[in-house]
Amino acid sequence: MARKNYKHEMAYSDGWKKETGELPVTMTSDYLFRALLQADEKTLKAMVASLLHMRVSDITDILITNPIVLGDAIDEKEFHLDVRVVLNGSMEVNLEMQVIKKPGFIDRTLLYVCRAFDQLSHGEDYVDAGSVVHIWFTDFTVFPEMPEFYSTYKLINEKDVKKVYSDKIRISHVDLTSVGLATDEDKRYGIDLWAQMFKCRTWEEIKMVAEKNHDVMDQAISSVWLLTEDEQIREQIRRRTAAEHEYQRMVDRISELEERNASLEERNAGLEERNASLVERNAGLEEKNSRLEERNTNLAMENATLKNELAGGKDQ
Repeated sequence: MARKNYKHEMAYSDGWKKETGELPVTMTSDYLFRALLQADEKTLKAMVASLLHMRVSDITDILITNPIVLGDAIDEKEFHLDVRVVLNGSMEVNLEMQVIKKPGFIDRTLLYVCRAFDQLSHGEDYVDAGSVVHIWFTDFTVFPEMPEFYSTYKLINEKDVKKVYSDKIRISHVDLTSVGLATDEDKRYGIDLWAQMFKCRTWEEIKMVAEKNHDVMDQAISSVWLLTEDEQIREQIRRRTAAEHEYQRMVDRISELEERNASLEERNAGLEERNASLVERNAGLEEKNSRLEERNTNLAMENATLKNELAGGKDQ
């Protein structure tokens, strides 16, 4: 099959409206996520505007700074498929789909943000530093003790959370597993619809989402359909999915071994405690035996004395 040269504006096709049953690929695929935003600028603008609480008309310029050749294999250096965008020539927006909560997830986020913010050249004024927004779509809850659908974090005063130190650095999470917690504001900007679209597993579900916002979702779903019709892109999605599944199996195996080791350690701790109790008990018995032996010795000495006394009496 000849390679398709996808441009930023993909043509619209209603071919997806005839589809039924399960989707050919999971829409939480990070490769499909990247392919969609890279190939379809209209969808990219709509999603960024939604997430940043903007109007699409406020976006005068949008540029992906780390494009890939869609369909080509991804090397190890690009294993994390984020989409880096410069918005209106000044703000950097980093978008990423993350299905598995990998170790160091939060630290990695901080590293990404700090690297993106540190972009001033020699001689430039600090006030010229642009804003950086890192947005994760996660298929897990980042903080289980405080579930939230769409959360945003800034540098704030720990005594007064309303006092923002700077809003030039922001980190946001879209929890795909908590769409039911979407606020009225989330719904007003349509963030819940993007989450619903990515969580769809069948064409019937995706058609229901499209009905809720025809103008935006129709184009996005059309682009997804066209992209997944490309055999080479489907192959890269399969490879990425297989790699993620293998990683998940490894994580599960490590977790299983850690649980097993923890169980063994707990068992060993119980045995050690039991041994310590037995040692303490034996020490008590030894002390008791020692006292008994001492008592027996004293009794023996007393008997010997009595015998001697009795023998002395007979001699007289």
